[in-house]
Amino acid sequence: MHIYGLDIVRLLAALLVLLHHFAAYSMHALEPTVVVEDRAFAFLWMFEGVGATGVQIFFVISGFVIARSAENRSGVFGALRFGMARALRILPALWISGLISVAAMWLAGSEFGPLLQRFARSAMLSPIGPYIDGVVWSLVVEAMFYAMIAILILRGAGINVFKAAIVLGTLSCVYLGVYMAAALADHVTLENTLERFRFNVFLLRHGVFFAVGILIWEMVRPTTAASSASRIRTALPFLVAFSCFGFVEIWLSTRDNAMGALVSVIIWLAGVFALLHSLRQRSPPRRPGLYQYLGGMSYTIYLNHHTTGMVTVYLLAGAGMSGMMLLLTAIAVVLATSHFVLSVETRVRKSAGPLVNIVSPRPRSA
Repeated sequence: MHIYGLDIVRLLAALLVLLHHFAAYSMHALEPTVVVEDRAFAFLWMFEGVGATGVQIFFVISGFVIARSAENRSGVFGALRFGMARALRILPALWISGLISVAAMWLAGSEFGPLLQRFARSAMLSPIGPYIDGVVWSLVVEAMFYAMIAILILRGAGINVFKAAIVLGTLSCVYLGVYMAAALADHVTLENTLERFRFNVFLLRHGVFFAVGILIWEMVRPTTAASSASRIRTALPFLVAFSCFGFVEIWLSTRDNAMGALVSVIIWLAGVFALLHSLRQRSPPRRPGLYQYLGGMSYTIYLNHHTTGMVTVYLLAGAGMSGMMLLLTAIAVVLATSHFVLSVETRVRKSAGPLVNIVSPRPRSA
């Protein structure tokens, strides 16, 4: 059953990330700036850093959705179907958006050769950047999470998502605990080492968020009342512990702003509670197609807002617009681009859907 409430949570998370990036756009360069006087939207200061919490909400949703979709899959065919379904979900929109970003940056004056190299790394979800868009790093992390689940499915004995969540969450807690100790002790060398992207790629920095999502699925998945109560009692302590270390990661990301860290934790908790509330849905809303459209737009907005928005602001900053008018124009361009990408990638996914059944047919029943 489609969970329509998740579509709204996804959209709000994407808009948070959009506002986080827009807050730092420069009027004079194709890159963010820390100089307040050079910023196009200095009035969005309250979203800088805080809006990045939308990514951490995405990771929780991903843990929940992937655990749900991996249920009852096993063996080679199960892993193939899972992997191809995930690839069809993220790659077409990524490639289309990447090409749009290349064109936008080239029109704004960037050299074409380096842009193609950045696009190639993005298209392949390479763990080594730089990427054509600033958000691709999170998709690399997502892809590693998918790979972990696919390997578990491939084992053939049925996937135990609860054990996967415990192992992943515990390893992430150890990493975050060491990182927090280094930050509190002001051990710059160790901090710089732990900041390296490899720790993101191997799910150590953000693993607690995926684990929280998996545990939420483990606690709410359909089963008998007695079994459900037992699973909740077992999973709840881990859920609380992993959430606390999620707060640690949020603090590490925003520790220069104590109030921002507190607001980020509140936003993250609100996102998790919104996810839980959406699970209480018993019937489709009045306009289910609208909810699914907004859910689809959340991903394409996430992919297109950073580079497309930044180029739009850079090109129009000298046009004499007020800050609010420039903001609304840039958002309108991002929404139009995102709608176009969604319409194209939807057709691509529908056309490629039968290929999944050919390459990895469903196992025949006995």
